Amino acid sequence: MLGRFLGLLASATILTSVPTVACAQKADAQRIGNLKSQQTDIENRIADLQRQVDDAYAGKTYCSAEERTEDLTKLRALQAQIAVLRTEYAKFKAGFIKMAATPTAGPQLDAAGIHPDERSYWTADDNALQKLRDSALAKANRVEQAPIHDCTEKKTVPMPASPPLVQTPPVTAPPPAPPKKTPTPAPQQPANRPKTGCTDNQRTDAVLRIQDEILRLEEELIPIDGTTPEGRAHRLQLTAEIDRLGKLLNLDCPPLLPPLKPLNPPPPRQPTPQPGGAQPPASQALQHGLQLRRGPLDALEDDAEDALDDLDDAMDDCDEAAVKALVPRLEQLEAEAVAATIAARSAGHFSLISASEAQAIADDLDEAIAAAKKFKCLRPIRPYRHLPMWLGPTDQRILYIHNLERGAVHARDLKWNFKLEWNATAYAQQLAATHQLVHAPREGRGMESENLLQYNPGWSVDRMMQSWTVEKRDFVPGYFPNVARDGNWMNVAHYTQMIWPTTTDIGCGYAIGGGYGWLVCRYSPGGNKDGKPVGIPYPTPERG
Repeated sequence: MLGRFLGLLASATILTSVPTVACAQKADAQRIGNLKSQQTDIENRIADLQRQVDDAYAGKTYCSAEERTEDLTKLRALQAQIAVLRTEYAKFKAGFIKMAATPTAGPQLDAAGIHPDERSYWTADDNALQKLRDSALAKANRVEQAPIHDCTEKKTVPMPASPPLVQTPPVTAPPPAPPKKTPTPAPQQPANRPKTGCTDNQRTDAVLRIQDEILRLEEELIPIDGTTPEGRAHRLQLTAEIDRLGKLLNLDCPPLLPPLKPLNPPPPRQPTPQPGGAQPPASQALQHGLQLRRGPLDALEDDAEDALDDLDDAMDDCDEAAVKALVPRLEQLEAEAVAATIAARSAGHFSLISASEAQAIADDLDEAIAAAKKFKCLRPIRPYRHLPMWLGPTDQRILYIHNLERGAVHARDLKWNFKLEWNATAYAQQLAATHQLVHAPREGRGMESENLLQYNPGWSVDRMMQSWTVEKRDFVPGYFPNVARDGNWMNVAHYTQMIWPTTTDIGCGYAIGGGYGWLVCRYSPGGNKDGKPVGIPYPTPERG
């Protein structure tokens, strides 16, 4: 009897599991359809934003700062939309990959030929989104650096025709015309004399040709892998050419560039020895832009040694920010060393420099870059545990970074003060209106001190705070104002106020104006007092 009951129970379990699996498969099929529809929507949004970026700033001439600010604001808004889209895409991608790993949805995706768990499935969308981000950033930088031209032109106003006379004078025989004089021919200009000016049409044609070439080079710059030494060398070459063309735009009469052609022409064939022992010019590769930008190889070696010494000092000081700040400098030097190596190898025995020496410099820099990117300071830093959740995300991050820096020097945490925030916001709005970064008069601040910053609207909170925290590499713990390595306390004043031991409250405000952001942080009680200790873990009694 018991065996019969168990058999019936097993049969019921099998019968009930079949519709459960079928329901799960049906639900997964519906989710797959929704995800494919969402992916199509993301791809359409990428294409639409790319069209807007391509249409923005067609190389026009700015006659006022307001026009340039308007275009820059539009591009910054597009960058914000792109950032939101990148976040949505990352979440969508992670969800799709996770779904492909389930036992019910995986076979359905395989049957449909959809493989989101393979990297190649996302290559097209990844590249399109990366191109969109890079092209928007490149155009925003071009607009921000575009010059302002004087567009006022003196135009000749035609005189109005004189009204006809009411009375017609009597017709008389015209006097005999004087004999015509043969005009003296103007002296011929020498054929090789350079032009000293150009017409508006000629300048417009030249500017448009240069801008088209800059856009072409920027498009060529986007897909280059900057994580490899060869990629950084190529990016260095393209960036130098873009900078050179940008300077031509500021000329009164820019040269008319030839028709577009690849920046890197195919390498010429190796020259054959000429009869009589004569040799062709040394290193034709150096004539194609692969030569060192700052002179011979020994100059590059000196620069590399200086950069490596700075890196060792930063690591010894346990200064992570300074180490990370040195990475771009090291990468540029490595790119120059790789470019020198390529030039020397392509020139063969005609090279003016040693390929092996240049390669050794590049290898040393590559090892240093890898070490700098992995560097972590082992000094224990107290985490900030009590973060007020009623603050906005920007204020939370500002307070967190302040207290993180204070914890590193054993100073007590700051707390947020709404009165300080209100005062800081009011003064930030005043800076946004006047466009001048000056401190507020002390008469109206009482015990409050302040830190000021003018920043680009696209900066993150960490980038803004880094403008102040980077000063700690020049900071020496001691008694104010003798707290700077070079003796100038103004070079570390933002950082010392952030970690001032007797300050208890902070409040910050920000505003946008004149194409920039304006950040004001107020502190109470204020710091940077002469004769007072700062940065000393266990301060000794104050001097009398």
